[in-house]
Amino acid sequence: MDFLMQQEVSGIRQDIRHGEAKQFAEKNEFERKLLGELGEEMEKELENPDPKRKKEFAKKYTKKKKRRVWKENLMRIFGGQKKEAD
Repeated sequence: MDFLMQQEVSGIRQDIRHGEAKQFAEKNEFERKLLGELGEEMEKELENPDPKRKKEFAKKYTKKKKRRVWKENLMRIFGGQKKEAD
């Protein structure tokens, strides 16, 4: 392996190491945020969920599921051809 190729390979290795170090630092920072400020709020919400919010969530996703089923049925009935975009 010549000198320039060796320099290129070592540069790529260094980039990989720096990328891994950056990801590790960001992961630790996110973990600190969760355990510090946001973590307590999330734990409280999980322990005592808001019943109103739970109903809204269920209603929203039930509606989406119904629409998806209707769309699948209509696609079967009308041949399932999609319009091509211009």
